[in-house]
Amino acid sequence: MASLKEIKSRIQSVNGTLKITSAMKMVAAAKLHKATVQAQNMSPFADRLQQMFYHLVQTELSEINRKKTKQTVAIVNSPLMKHRTEKSVAIVAFASNSSLCGAFNSNVARAVRNVIKDKAGRTIILYPVGRKIADAMQRDGLKGAGDFTAIAAHPNYNACRQLADDLCRQYINGNIDAVLLVYHHFVSIATQQLRTEQFLPLQHDEQQIQPDNHAISVTQPYYIVEPNAHFVADKLIPELLRTRLYAALLDSLACEHAARSVAMQTATDNAQKLMRELTTMYNKSRQQAITNELLDIAGGMA
Repeated sequence: MASLKEIKSRIQSVNGTLKITSAMKMVAAAKLHKATVQAQNMSPFADRLQQMFYHLVQTELSEINRKKTKQTVAIVNSPLMKHRTEKSVAIVAFASNSSLCGAFNSNVARAVRNVIKDKAGRTIILYPVGRKIADAMQRDGLKGAGDFTAIAAHPNYNACRQLADDLCRQYINGNIDAVLLVYHHFVSIATQQLRTEQFLPLQHDEQQIQPDNHAISVTQPYYIVEPNAHFVADKLIPELLRTRLYAALLDSLACEHAARSVAMQTATDNAQKLMRELTTMYNKSRQQAITNELLDIAGGMA
């Protein structure tokens, strides 16, 4: 059995760790509240833009069906919606700049490795939003296309706008044939869903806008487009992509703080459990030492 001095030293060490994890848990909880508010405030706007895009395409197709013509809809011919053979694929992976958040970063790294495995034979261009995913991919021999640690530390719409515009420009120029997003979606403090979504080429809801649909749903708005659908699409699609990228960043940030809050709570609970065990061990050792001293005194008197 360890000596009283060793046990007391361990108790002090665990107590210090307990204070640190408890403080970090409270800080993470405060940041989580702010991040979830930002993500929840952004989500309706992003969803509405997506719905506007779907309904705009559907309105155009419904008009064509009404006229019983087979002309091509202008919005479907957007260069950001054209599919082509994938020779180079860009991956925008969202992680954190710091650790102590459980398996948050390792899950993102594993998802990126799975995408690279699925896209074998293609040129992979990585956009690592977060120092941890950049370091993990660098150890695998994959260098990032730039430094995006500042975006992960301080979410900024203008920075996401520049990144989205750069991706769209490279896609239109043919430097990139597809763009994928890898990020965590916030469901609750205990649940975060890891998602891998296609960012480019932009997809639409095929079930909603099939050419053989003869009418749009009465629950969906019918848009009168001026001057034409192509003009509106040129303005709507880039803004939709910028918003999607920014929403993914806010989602990832909320998940990071949720994962760190849960990890620190687990560490705090484990430290408290270890403290109780060490305290019990210390009391038993101390009681045994006192008993031994009393026996020595009684033996000496005898």
